[in-house]
Amino acid sequence: MATRPHTLTEAKEQAAEWAAWIAVGASGAAVPLAVLGLRGFPPWWQVGLAFLMTLGLTLVARTRAQWARHVLVIAWAVLLPMLVQDPFITERSALGVILPSALALLLAGPRSIVVATLISHAVAIARSPHWLDSPYAQPEYLTIVVVLTVTLLGVERVLTAAVARANATVTLHERAEALLAHEVEHDHATGLPNRRRFQQALAALLDRVKAGDDEASVLIFDLDGFKVLNDSLGHDFGDRLILEVVQRMRPMLPASASIFRFGGDELVVLCRGEGGGRRGLELAETIVELVRQPFDLDGRPVFVTASCGVAAVCAEHDRPDAVLRDADVAMYRAKERGRDRVEVFDDEMRGKAHRRHQLEQALRSALANDELSLHYQPRVSATDGHVVGFEALARWKNPELGNVGPVEFIPLAEETGLIVPIGRWVLGEACRRLKELQATSPKFGGLRMSVNVSGKQLLGREDFTDTVRTTLAETGVDAWSLELEITESVLMGSAERSIERIAALKALGVKIGIDDFGTGYSSLSHLRKLPVDVLKVDRAFVMGLGQSPEDGAIVHLVVMLAQALGLETVAEGVETEQQLEELRMLGCDEAQGYLLAKPMPLADAIAYLQRAAGNLPSTRPTSRAAE
Repeated sequence: MATRPHTLTEAKEQAAEWAAWIAVGASGAAVPLAVLGLRGFPPWWQVGLAFLMTLGLTLVARTRAQWARHVLVIAWAVLLPMLVQDPFITERSALGVILPSALALLLAGPRSIVVATLISHAVAIARSPHWLDSPYAQPEYLTIVVVLTVTLLGVERVLTAAVARANATVTLHERAEALLAHEVEHDHATGLPNRRRFQQALAALLDRVKAGDDEASVLIFDLDGFKVLNDSLGHDFGDRLILEVVQRMRPMLPASASIFRFGGDELVVLCRGEGGGRRGLELAETIVELVRQPFDLDGRPVFVTASCGVAAVCAEHDRPDAVLRDADVAMYRAKERGRDRVEVFDDEMRGKAHRRHQLEQALRSALANDELSLHYQPRVSATDGHVVGFEALARWKNPELGNVGPVEFIPLAEETGLIVPIGRWVLGEACRRLKELQATSPKFGGLRMSVNVSGKQLLGREDFTDTVRTTLAETGVDAWSLELEITESVLMGSAERSIERIAALKALGVKIGIDDFGTGYSSLSHLRKLPVDVLKVDRAFVMGLGQSPEDGAIVHLVVMLAQALGLETVAEGVETEQQLEELRMLGCDEAQGYLLAKPMPLADAIAYLQRAAGNLPSTRPTSRAAE
């Protein structure tokens, strides 16, 4: 079956091939008729030779030999008039002139039409005994030949123009398809191949690696601080910086390596060849060192660094995403260890990555499977020891993974965004249980409950204020008895927005506390604008009380600052009597820690309240568990 022509030349070649085979068929069909001796047919051997000549030239023409088509036209321009028995104007003799011209229209082109017409007409005239008196030489017949030639030339021109127009349309469509395919597989800003192309290339390479025919490694580069540059100077500036980085990388790459951009500040290098991970490590270290050098953009020096993760492609990888995941894990390890460095994926990382994958999959269904619970750690007055309230702390017990500590699953929930639904559940559960604790005794009607709030909850697209308002209404908890703890780094990371969101929460009547105070980078100008109620001193400073004069000075300053701003102070992580005594002397309002009570289930918290009756517990935990 003939394929769609992609050029005008191909279209003509296809038409010529079909016309040539028609000529073969016609001449071949004439052979048996000539053998039968039908009237008007030349001798069978003449027809047979004409058939063999046509077949031979057609076969040669199929090899794209242009001369064969022209020779075929000229040959039939001579043969047809000679094979026609009647040399005068009859239907047969007229065909002897017309058919070569028509054949030239399909096989060759405009010049061949003229040549074939002239030759066949000349042969017909020359066959007459008195060629000057031949009817083919008379004005009437010559006029017919001229009209026929002009008509055939016109038809050829129309056909050529039609094919040209069709070809132009096809070309435009193919260009559009090619452009679309390019855009789908390339980054718009830099022109680099994207994640889709990377996966295609790595999938093919992975098969060769598994067969032992090749070695390869994947390098993921993440520009440190790129987001700040993008936000402050614009995305166009960021794209130009990426291009500068790529231009600096290219001379260092071997011919077998390719660069891809996954968007934002991630560049990926697929490096093939002997050496695998070792070769990738050497290349990555060279590139990271090069990126440290300043870039000149619009006459200004721009300094950036890169963190890189390297993973060797191995037979254990079942798909491209598995290799990419390993390199990604190594890259994040590089960021955790200070950035501006290279880390290679190893067995330790593989184990952690597997553990993380297990945790993430299980955490996604933890709420639906009722695997989460709350423990409650008392907060007491540092001066007289009466119970002020509790802090609600999330706990997770999975049937297969067992007890998973908050140090492990809370950061994972933050990364995956699961902290938002989990935080919503914690808030509702804590408020419901606060009502139960307050009902334990009339003495505890003033108990408060503090709940940790993540940055994704406070500053995310979901209106956290509406969530708090709805929860208070559904549980019947008084707003003053709910305290929301937000880490200092979250508040100061987006101070203006934080002030707006906290002001809306304060309008509900809830209390706001700054958790882990002293570990972040608070600005006093922002701090005095934040409508907060409590500063919570981080355990790192509390642990040094009585041993480190510096830590004692820091706690003293925090307490003085809080008193100057009219705020309460809470010290967390209190573990010794000496620490508690110093906090009393410094004027700290409340204390929380294992010296006083560890986090406990609701039933134990109720029993604790009943024993305490407003005082410190008579028994204290002897061992410390992770909060």
